[in-house]
Amino acid sequence: FWDLLPDVMYTFLFAFILALLIEGPFRRMEKMLTNKRLHDKS
Repeated sequence: FWDLLPDVMYTFLFAFILALLIEGPFRRMEKMLTNKRLHDKS
């Protein structure tokens, strides 16, 4: 069990970092899109 623990932690950490890297640009794009919509409405 203890031999597997580091692998699980590394996998979790990798998935977490990957999610952050993917989510970051998407959030920025989403903000830009919402800003454009707000500007179009006004």
